[in-house]
Amino acid sequence: MKTGKILVISLFVFTALLTFMALPISSTAADVIEIKANAFHPIGHRLYDDAFPLYSEQIQKRTNGKVKFTWFPGHTLIPQAKTYDGLKSGICDWAYIITAHNPNEFVLTNALNLPFAARNSAHAARILWEMSKDIPELKAEYKKVVPLFWYSTAPQHVHTKPGIEPKTLEDLAKLRIGGPGPIHVKFMSSLGAAGQQVAPGDLYTALQRGMVDGVIFPEAPLRSQGLTEITSYHLMLAIGVDVFAAVMNKNSWKKLPPDVQKVFLDMSESMGALCGATITNESAWVIEELKQRGDIFYYLPDDERERMIQKLQPFYDEWYKLMAERGMDGKAMLKKIREIAAWALKNPYQPDDWWGRAGRKE
Repeated sequence: MKTGKILVISLFVFTALLTFMALPISSTAADVIEIKANAFHPIGHRLYDDAFPLYSEQIQKRTNGKVKFTWFPGHTLIPQAKTYDGLKSGICDWAYIITAHNPNEFVLTNALNLPFAARNSAHAARILWEMSKDIPELKAEYKKVVPLFWYSTAPQHVHTKPGIEPKTLEDLAKLRIGGPGPIHVKFMSSLGAAGQQVAPGDLYTALQRGMVDGVIFPEAPLRSQGLTEITSYHLMLAIGVDVFAAVMNKNSWKKLPPDVQKVFLDMSESMGALCGATITNESAWVIEELKQRGDIFYYLPDDERERMIQKLQPFYDEWYKLMAERGMDGKAMLKKIREIAAWALKNPYQPDDWWGRAGRKE
């Protein structure tokens, strides 16, 4: 009987310890608030090396040591596709999510995923921040979390093997193009190519074995994925970006003292801009390196771009429908977003003192 009672008590204590260890936000005896931050980019990614550490260091400095980040890179805490649900459930305090993974929840945000919505990641970050100020419906999409800032991937381009140099819709119609996600396959299929979904880590092999003729992919990670070794021609479509939103768990946010919350909010615009600038600059460095070795970069003339926009009209029609279902006028909203985009192009965010090399143009 005593053994049974001891076993029950032991199990209760063990469960309580596990529950305590799993609590996302915590404080030490010195009242240091630990923020568990989920980052699905791996160690070695430009953002993980040159943006996120600077961000957490600045927050720690500006809160006089009250806050300390613990980073979990490369899916070590939550799988990429489950990040939003994991954050809401309290597995972590802070995370950045791909809004396209929840297309019915972030409809307005995903306007930036539409073809040709942003020139680059820095441009997208600027647009999204201004949208968050000028369009209240944007922040309303984040009622289940606390939004902090936004940025995006670099735009998607088509990269092909030597001897394959598409310039028009007719050229693309002859090719098999691999893409890492369903949206990329839909882009290529809409432009007449044979789109094939291929996991990012398998794109190199698919090209090498002749399974595809090219890939649709941002230029920034071409080098890290090894794709620079097997491609030499680049059709610069800038066809679309994937939006990231940096958000916090609502309960974790409520536990932060008001002065700490203010530091996070004060840092938000600059941090979104840093992420955008870092990705944009990495893209520029990759392009410069490839041009120096003799790669060909082809930029669409206006008339061919217009032809492609017409082919991609169904993406806009689908988005208009989703907006209408939520009581919003998609065409009027897109007009406003394009006005913000035009302003943002002429008024880029200027680097802040705390940024590192990767956020600055050199």
